[in-house]
Amino acid sequence: MARPSTPPVLSDLQNASSSAAQVKALRQIKNELIGHELRKRYWIGCGILHPLVGILKLYRDRKRRAQNGASSELADHGESAQVQAIIILGCLAQGGPEFVQPIYASGVAPLLLDLLSPVDSSSVIITQSLRTLNYFANALNLCNIDDVEYLKNAEGLVSLLYTEKVLRNLAKIITDTARTETSYEHVTLVAGLVSKTCRTEHERQMLTDVSILDALASQLLPWIATTFLSAESFPAIHPNPRLGKCASLPSILKAIEIIISHSRRRAQRLLEVPVVRSVFHRMDEQVHAAYEEFIAHLPINQRNSVCPPTSAACVESLLPLTPIPRPRNGQTSSGHPPLDTIKASKSPWNMSMSTAIEPYSSEGLKHVQEDESPLVPWLMHIVRSFDEMSGLMAASLLATLQRLQLVKVNRDASLALLTIPSLVRMLDKNLKLSTNAVHLFEGAADDRRGERIQEEAPAIIAMLTDNNGRTQKAAIDAGVIKKLAGLLKETFGPASTSLSTMWSPDPPTDGMVAERDDKSTCMGAAGLSPKEHHILRLRETSLIALAAIASNVDEHRKMIIDTGVLPFIIRTMRAEPLKYKSQTNAAIARNDFMDRSICSVNYKHSVIAACGAVRTLSRSPQALRTSLMDAGLPEPLFDLLKSQDPDIRVQALAIVSNLLKDPSPLREPLLEGGIVATLCRNVHSDHLASRLNSLWGLKHLMSTDEVGLRLDCYQGLGGGSFLKQLIIYNGVMQGETQVDEGNITPIRMSTPNAAGERVDLLNAVDDESPESSQTPEDGDEDLNMSDSTGPLGKNESGLKGHTTSSQHHRITRSTKAPNTPQHHFTDAPDEFAIVQQGLDIIRNFMLLPNRPENVDQILRDMGQEDFFRILMAKLRPRGFNGFARDRRQPEGIGPIAHHPQPEIVVSVLYILVHIAASDPRHRNLLISQPKVLELVIPYLGHPDHAIRVPALWIVINLTVMDDSSDRSACRDRIRRLNELGFYDKIREMDSDPSQDAKERASTAMQLSTALRS
Repeated sequence: MARPSTPPVLSDLQNASSSAAQVKALRQIKNELIGHELRKRYWIGCGILHPLVGILKLYRDRKRRAQNGASSELADHGESAQVQAIIILGCLAQGGPEFVQPIYASGVAPLLLDLLSPVDSSSVIITQSLRTLNYFANALNLCNIDDVEYLKNAEGLVSLLYTEKVLRNLAKIITDTARTETSYEHVTLVAGLVSKTCRTEHERQMLTDVSILDALASQLLPWIATTFLSAESFPAIHPNPRLGKCASLPSILKAIEIIISHSRRRAQRLLEVPVVRSVFHRMDEQVHAAYEEFIAHLPINQRNSVCPPTSAACVESLLPLTPIPRPRNGQTSSGHPPLDTIKASKSPWNMSMSTAIEPYSSEGLKHVQEDESPLVPWLMHIVRSFDEMSGLMAASLLATLQRLQLVKVNRDASLALLTIPSLVRMLDKNLKLSTNAVHLFEGAADDRRGERIQEEAPAIIAMLTDNNGRTQKAAIDAGVIKKLAGLLKETFGPASTSLSTMWSPDPPTDGMVAERDDKSTCMGAAGLSPKEHHILRLRETSLIALAAIASNVDEHRKMIIDTGVLPFIIRTMRAEPLKYKSQTNAAIARNDFMDRSICSVNYKHSVIAACGAVRTLSRSPQALRTSLMDAGLPEPLFDLLKSQDPDIRVQALAIVSNLLKDPSPLREPLLEGGIVATLCRNVHSDHLASRLNSLWGLKHLMSTDEVGLRLDCYQGLGGGSFLKQLIIYNGVMQGETQVDEGNITPIRMSTPNAAGERVDLLNAVDDESPESSQTPEDGDEDLNMSDSTGPLGKNESGLKGHTTSSQHHRITRSTKAPNTPQHHFTDAPDEFAIVQQGLDIIRNFMLLPNRPENVDQILRDMGQEDFFRILMAKLRPRGFNGFARDRRQPEGIGPIAHHPQPEIVVSVLYILVHIAASDPRHRNLLISQPKVLELVIPYLGHPDHAIRVPALWIVINLTVMDDSSDRSACRDRIRRLNELGFYDKIREMDSDPSQDAKERASTAMQLSTALRS
């Protein structure tokens, strides 16, 4: 199909003899495009983008070269031409994802970003440029995340936007002191652009470094001030938000939340912004003045009983009275809250703070003097008193502050009673939006406002309820499970059937487009419509919220399954075929389209959220796992295990690690499907989280009593030589002295594993240089948080096992839940988790009773000398040189002792327990390792009873006598233990606070006394 002839108005634009003629042609084109999607496509094919870019370049260059005598008419018409060209670009960008490719290919993005300079551009130019960039960002968010062109365009826009020059211009726009409606619109548009484009840690830090975070926080000042201060004390320079003369509160809160996420340091910077602190300080002065006036009217003998209020107490007065959890101590005789707590004001919107003064006793103030910013209760007030979108964004920021541990601990009660019900109400299908919302969120119309609220509310509920029993109960009491289940089911209803046509593997069939090489005249790939994006986003956040609600209690999981939502969760995990746009029905192999259909039909993030929900539900006992079997989980699970996307594969492996715990009805189908080979293959993967979750699953399989299955897992891993290299990683950080583990080489990229592959298994540091490991800069308090869909998650854990009472042998399987929280090391904590799993696999492999050959095989494959040297390195405290960074160390100050992680110690101690529980030959072998046993003695006095108990079991198992032939050797072992000092330490444990440890200590002493006599 030939290219269409050039429209007359386009010829007029290209051949215009003056700026006025250009403006006339541009306005005519604009009027033709607005509201007409087909005409937009037509004009793209005609090449409209080239003259638009030419106009922007022409007047930008002309302005730079302009001299003082330039014609004002030329300048006026030139600016009008620029404005009209930018409006047309924005109109095209609103067409959706298909317009992203031609617009970006035209090179217009850098031109629009150049126009954001407040020095060189007028406010009208800046306004239209910001609007168009927001439209472009909106269209990018609707693109297929697997599309190559989308990735190129998104990365290109971000690389152009996140430069120091552009960001400093944005900071100047936000800090504009003009206080006009246009300047406030600029703030709203900049905040929207930030929230749509900021995704990485580097981008968040850049926004902080150029003070955009501080500038956005300063925009909260009028909103905070009008909440507390009376009209007489309100500064005249500040606008009145209640009259709409202010930047959009939801947009500001959303941008701030995105910038501070994952970083406690940035969050603390937000709370310390001087302008924000000043308004609370001013409020404090007014309250104290009112307090002085109040106390002057009291009798003299009553004045000392009234404590002066604090700023935190004044902010608390905005909130209703809630019970405050009190610590249980000897001074508390009742579980009731104090009678003299702070009272809520009746009309916080129109009050002067003097009306909130009440008599406070010191007991009542005890709970509000913790180190918490007054911004926290103010955000809770916004959730309750403002419109839904403002409340939602305030709750989002509040949840982020809570996860960064900047909300006081006893705030859970207020969150459960005041915030959670408001959020759950936002899930109502026919939500009535407030009519007093004076600011639209990122320009969203009223119909989209309701959809945005439904999309975001479940994710925020998930943040506030994850592993929090109090807020979970409040959400369930408010009916959150039924509402979330209903929302999830609706996403599979008739409204979502159009999702099957949102992606096509075939090139465009339009001959006019196919013949061109100029990408600025070709439409891009079809992405999602706003409705489709809403459905997929709602599906994802609903699943995340359900997983968070079910993160702790089996009863909650049963309630979720009883809603009938499980088939829809499993369906989200399925790779469903697509309806292609092509007229031909060419058959495509299932494995070929599986990954693409996951990311296109079910949306990759929805699949990951569904995996998180299934993993949470799979933590329940056998009855609930039977429900997963009935829902048809194995088939989609095996498909996901074959996925080429590592993020999806990690989530599938996390589910498997839960389902392999015995008893489980899904264990046999997984074994029949070849799960052992799949796990062993992923253990040798380059992806760290895949290796970790695979080790979890193999550890559970190693706890079985089936000898053949244990051997299959052991051999599939690569045997003892692989396990030796797996557990050698010491996590030596900068400044630590290297631990000697002999001439053992950790697995790295340049080291072949047991199967002859070259893999970077543990990312270990160079043996020769303890300085080579990566460590964060001094003072960096950034947190690496993971939500409920992370590879490990957060859940309860425990060591389970059994004891053979006839011989007092302590033999335990390591069956920690696969979602156990790991120790927090700044140096790649997953690597320590991998070491722990490797140790637990050895522990479980040695466990089988009456199988001493398993211990022999480990010692033979790993090398007896190397094996004990590694265990010693795990038990021995390491030296940390705090002055190693600059190589300067004061004379006489040696390395600081850095104790091993408790989880690692527990695993190593139980390995020794199992060696001592094997047979007399292995007990004699262990007693002949005095350097190992000397390292065990200090752990008899460890503060954690979970470490003291296995240390005691080592002594018990070493002093057990199998038969009379072992009597002499057993007495010799007791003598050696006594010489090492074990029994002196055990005698001190008569009054151990742990009943388990106390009983084990008594057993150890009884055994030694009986044999000595």
